[in-house]
Amino acid sequence: DESGVRQIFRALKQGGTTVILPDHSPHQGGELIKYFGIPLSSSNLSAKLIQKTKSKALFLYAIRNDHQGFDMVVQPIDEKIYQVDANQGTHIIYTALEKLICQYPEHYHWSYKRFKAHPKLKQIYNVPNKEAMEMVTSVRNDAITESEPL
Repeated sequence: DESGVRQIFRALKQGGTTVILPDHSPHQGGELIKYFGIPLSSSNLSAKLIQKTKSKALFLYAIRNDHQGFDMVVQPIDEKIYQVDANQGTHIIYTALEKLICQYPEHYHWSYKRFKAHPKLKQIYNVPNKEAMEMVTSVRNDAITESEPL
């Protein structure tokens, strides 16, 4: 909520650290930002906080290892995030997530139903796979067509 965001903002301005899961679906509203080519209702809060506080943004993730544990990986995010608007910054974050998921698909939390954050995909997780893929293809094709110059 708002008080939590204020606390995060204050901590970052004072040189503190916070962790934000950037791929959550907002409860209501949000900007349509492409994730795997699908425009999804998205919060641009992470990018806004990075840009307003000029905090050093790091990409942190865990990969299961062969010893029944996890290896933690910390990488810098693309420096362009400081030079673009909040929606473009969110797209930079999503692009990093997409690359990571493509690299380690078996480690992604697939039960998180992120793709229902598109108005035409609300029921995607309740239909047979073939129908779901047809829905995704249709939405992705619409997004490509809408982003083409006239």
